[in-house]
Amino acid sequence: MIRRALAAAGAAAALWLSAPGPAAAQNHMDKALFLELATGSDEEARALLSIHLDGVLAGLDAANRVLVRRGGERLYCPPPDAVLRADGAAARLLAYLGANPGIPDTASVAILVAAMLAETFPCPHSTLQVPR
Repeated sequence: MIRRALAAAGAAAALWLSAPGPAAAQNHMDKALFLELATGSDEEARALLSIHLDGVLAGLDAANRVLVRRGGERLYCPPPDAVLRADGAAARLLAYLGANPGIPDTASVAILVAAMLAETFPCPHSTLQVPR
């Protein structure tokens, strides 16, 4: 399990460093790997998952800030006092996946976290649609 996560991370880093354009985007954590890491007993694997989710949350926060600066709609609207952390995101994502069992195993965790946050923290008067 940990070897698979490390291999995926190593492959992604190698592609990112060596390949221009969309090739690097092909390596991502998918739903199947997330479930394996989040529900397993391997503490090292959970630490890797935590690092990945911290990065996803930071990226989504940055995307929200860019959207606001450009006058667009935010992806999600947490309360001002909310602190989004990897452990909370993992628990919420597990619940989200349990409520949406039809999501393919190959779905990107980053997209699933964005959808989960949009559903958990909807923006007032938002026209954004949560994917199903």
